[in-house]
Amino acid sequence: MFYQKLIQIKKILRLGKPQLFRVCSAKRLLFLGGFFILLTFSLIMSPQLAYSQVIRPDSAKLAEVVKKYREYDNYTFLRTIKTVNLTNPDWELSYPVLRLKSGQTLQLSFDDLAEESENYQYAIYHMNMDWTAKDASFVEYASGFEINSITDYESSYSAITPYHHYKLEIPNDDIQLNISGNYIIEVFKDDNSKPILRRRFVVYESKVSIEGDVMRAMTKNQGATSHKIPFTVDLNGLMVNDPYSEINVKILPNNNWKKKHEGFQPLYIRGDQLVFKDRDENVFEAGNEYRTINIKDLSYQAEMVASIQRINYDYHVKLKNDASRRYMRYMKHQDLNGQFFIEKSNSMTPDLDADYVYVYFTLDVEVPYLSGNLFVYGGLSDYTFGERNVMNYNAQKKRYELSMLLKQGFYDYQYVVLDSYLNNKPNFATIEGNHWETQNDYLVYVYMIDLANGYHRVIGFKNLRTEF
Repeated sequence: MFYQKLIQIKKILRLGKPQLFRVCSAKRLLFLGGFFILLTFSLIMSPQLAYSQVIRPDSAKLAEVVKKYREYDNYTFLRTIKTVNLTNPDWELSYPVLRLKSGQTLQLSFDDLAEESENYQYAIYHMNMDWTAKDASFVEYASGFEINSITDYESSYSAITPYHHYKLEIPNDDIQLNISGNYIIEVFKDDNSKPILRRRFVVYESKVSIEGDVMRAMTKNQGATSHKIPFTVDLNGLMVNDPYSEINVKILPNNNWKKKHEGFQPLYIRGDQLVFKDRDENVFEAGNEYRTINIKDLSYQAEMVASIQRINYDYHVKLKNDASRRYMRYMKHQDLNGQFFIEKSNSMTPDLDADYVYVYFTLDVEVPYLSGNLFVYGGLSDYTFGERNVMNYNAQKKRYELSMLLKQGFYDYQYVVLDSYLNNKPNFATIEGNHWETQNDYLVYVYMIDLANGYHRVIGFKNLRTEF
């Protein structure tokens, strides 16, 4: 027991090599010695002083995180709202991007677990390219009606947890979008200043052509962990006075806005071609393949499922314990690049009869991360950070824990640390690591500052995929 306490003390103090003590002054050595003795005695007499049984996230720090990421970001504000998705109606794993006036649509779908159905309404807003609010009237970016109702909804049947399934396609007969750019759609009950959910999407024009390649970075320090993306933008005769100031390119790995690269400057201009290569912003941390969940069939345990139990009519799925992959070798497997899709075995209508399941995530970690909070991240968490996907640390079992209520289907997820010392910047590599072999989509958005009309256009879009 005493030896175990000393091990705990060593972890807490993070003692380094003995040589470090040789440079300490006599007073400091005396102080450290006294502190060491007192701490040892305290731990022996009171085992719970070292760790409380469950360490919950700091509420003040978490509030800062929520405030930062809920404004103009993807967010679900109401706890009864689940499984929000915005995709091409014909391809559930598509990204929320559509070409202007092409006849393409996006489908917004979500479930409400409330007992009674609601008469939900929605509104669409044009945003600046950095997702800040734009001071524009509705008629400047759209035609039709500013506020409209969601009329397409059905109640679930044969599901253990009843819910109402809503869906909406945009653009539609009630609203048409007239300009390209960043948009958000918000759903609300009666007051459009109190949304129940928000989703981002991008409308683009095909004014420019984009060509590029995703390759392994060849620098000494980044070759094992990073991708490099040289690319060109062909203006195709589009009048641009100053490409260096009027053209803005953003590249998103797997459409993850938390990992975007921007601030690209052409290395040189050749006629209509803007050539972007050989700069730091062209190099991306490759990340790792997402971890996966298969809960489409609750009659058997899929690969990453440890147990399935039915308690008081509800299903509880315990996933196998996860571990940090930061220093593990790359393991290739098929993932959804962070997304999810709903599916139930032997069902033709999973949107209406798939069950909701309590899913338990566990990450084994010897000591909690002191630099910030830990989150389960991906499409299952709206690609954002909040109270519903932050994990608690169980000191007795030396692991992080979280339960989430998920609809049957396939899900991707990763563990992400928000570093409180870096303004709550997400660190995707702390637990997941980086490997150049990782298969990613890199979505390239080309923005143009339209000075004449006072808004940010998206004049080109291209999905560059890894092919190795």
